[in-house]
Amino acid sequence: MEKRLKWFRPKTIKHKLFLIYVGLLVVPVFLVGYYISTEIRANQIQTKTEEIEQDTIRTATELTGTLEAIIRVSDWIYQDERLAEIVRADYSSPYAFFETYQSYPQFNDYLKYYREISHIRVYVDNPSIMSSVGLYPLSQDVKDSEWYQEAIEKRGQIIWRYMKDPVTRDVHLNLTRALYDYDELIGVLSIAVSNDKITEILQNSGNTFFLTLDDELIFSHPKLEDIQSEYDQYRLLLEEQETDQN
Repeated sequence: MEKRLKWFRPKTIKHKLFLIYVGLLVVPVFLVGYYISTEIRANQIQTKTEEIEQDTIRTATELTGTLEAIIRVSDWIYQDERLAEIVRADYSSPYAFFETYQSYPQFNDYLKYYREISHIRVYVDNPSIMSSVGLYPLSQDVKDSEWYQEAIEKRGQIIWRYMKDPVTRDVHLNLTRALYDYDELIGVLSIAVSNDKITEILQNSGNTFFLTLDDELIFSHPKLEDIQSEYDQYRLLLEEQETDQN
């Protein structure tokens, strides 16, 4: 042990100066460099985290604005007395219905001025009404569907569903609700949110987004081949984070 200790003892002035140089200059520079690199990395992480948070808030705000626009239109339709009159009437011929409906431009106006809307459908139990923009006679398939029955049960409450459209067979996020006039059922409303609008909002973000409804993945950005697997991994990571916080 003594021999080993002797080996580390500076034997000359040159050795002593070298050790002083290492102690006074090299070590502090190394420590300062390590501190600076650590601080820079921490600042980069913090900056990136703040960017993600701000981007998430902006995207959520745009999505909320889109859904609020859909809700607003559904409220107008719910309170539309003229629509209730048209739906209640018994038409002697398709032309009689067409002539009456020509004086009701509201659905066309909603589709024209609200890019958030893909289509509007009001299903009514009136065989004298012909399929047109916004109004559709109630078929047995629609009447037996789960979403229609739920809308009736909720009696005017707003319901969000990701479902296939009975007319086009395309899949959209839909607002559904039953329409009543003085407790009398007028019809069941379905407003489809534009897929292009949602995709546009998500694409404006530089981060990965998963949009879910009742734990069902309905939209994502970017689009991946096995998006469900990616989402499952994300959920697992989120659950682990929540467990650590608790």
